[in-house]
Amino acid sequence: MRRWGKSTADEVIGSVLFFALVSGAVFSLSCVITPVSALRFGKTQSDFLLMTVQSALAVAGMPLIGVADRKLRLDLSPLLYALIYVFLFCAVFLGEILSFYYLIPQWDTVLHFFSGVMLTLLGFHLTQKPGLGMPDYAAALFAFCFSLSLGTLWEGYEYVMDGLMHMNMQKFRDDALGLFVGRGALKDTMQDLLVDTAAAFVTALCRICKRSKIDS
Repeated sequence: MRRWGKSTADEVIGSVLFFALVSGAVFSLSCVITPVSALRFGKTQSDFLLMTVQSALAVAGMPLIGVADRKLRLDLSPLLYALIYVFLFCAVFLGEILSFYYLIPQWDTVLHFFSGVMLTLLGFHLTQKPGLGMPDYAAALFAFCFSLSLGTLWEGYEYVMDGLMHMNMQKFRDDALGLFVGRGALKDTMQDLLVDTAAAFVTALCRICKRSKIDS
């Protein structure tokens, strides 16, 4: 069996996630190709195109995580592997394919907070590589900035995809295709960035406090 993570639990979770994402990608692609199928499920071809792109990126990204871990000697912990898999499952399979973004209020906000915590922990992990010897506050600052940088890159990805593929990832229009104006058009993007910031700050602060107690 292909090793996705570092433990048996990671392998099982990774395998389930992989096959779920592949199935979702095939299903959504079939709805893109056949407009009748898309309408049957009450969604547009653009919705299923987004599902296809997100699922394909997640499927391609899963083995790349392991490759990066080995080639760059990141030595990711089983916890970080598990967090990444849980995030992908909740964001892509539950969020996009099963429409949790629309069925559950604030699902996107919860995931942004989760990703902020996960990326901050990853940033802390990178500061612990042998030879760096970063002070706790410097490590916290790096982890905070690392998390925000990736969160900002994601918003840039959404902006580009909205322009190139006529999607609505940044929620700049309503369900009736009416365009929001002014602050309304910025609401989704700014809310996501603020949640990312809050999650990164809280995680970094908790990590500093934990380290201070250990040292004392």
